[in-house]
Amino acid sequence: FVAIVIDYIMGRRDGRRRRRRSEENLSRDYIRGLNYFLNEQPDKAIEIFVKSLAVSEHTLETHLALARVFRRRGELDRATLIHSNLLDHPTLPKAARDDVQVELAQDFLSAGVLDRAEEILQQLLERGSRHDAPVMRLLLSVFEQERDWHSAINIAERLLNTDKSAAPLLAQYHCELAERLLAQKENNAARRSLRRALQLDSQCVRASLLQGKLELA
Repeated sequence: FVAIVIDYIMGRRDGRRRRRRSEENLSRDYIRGLNYFLNEQPDKAIEIFVKSLAVSEHTLETHLALARVFRRRGELDRATLIHSNLLDHPTLPKAARDDVQVELAQDFLSAGVLDRAEEILQQLLERGSRHDAPVMRLLLSVFEQERDWHSAINIAERLLNTDKSAAPLLAQYHCELAERLLAQKENNAARRSLRRALQLDSQCVRASLLQGKLELA
């Protein structure tokens, strides 16, 4: 019994000592990183922060902030690497995993890798999360670049259920689709798209002009 008690006390003491050493190392690294930032050496600062911060629920926001710095600087490979490493972490909670996936999709969107961005965003939307509205807006950015107006209209219609401010944007998508249909001589389909655009935004000048063009033809 005495041996067990002594072992328990020594273990606690060793644990406290290891924790203190870890905190001291982290503190030293943190100060070094700050010095690099103050001396306008952000590359070295970011490298130290990434290496010194273990992945946990408490440090997640710091990792995400560092990745955003990389993305703003155009260093998308580094941002993607941070987000991929976070997703590989087995203890990351589901809510945090959704946060990371939204950020990773933005990395791919910034890099022009639209198929990967769309794949991640569609999966998030199918699962459902608190990010549904921003995920739908990111998907709209993908479809705009791909000029996939049918998909853009489908997503914007879903967004409209929770965000009425999406109506003018949805009207523009219908105008884009109507222009394509007019070029293909599908006048009736174009007329339906323009009617829907004006239902969504009665002040949509573009839809009115296209209607005039259609009827003049």
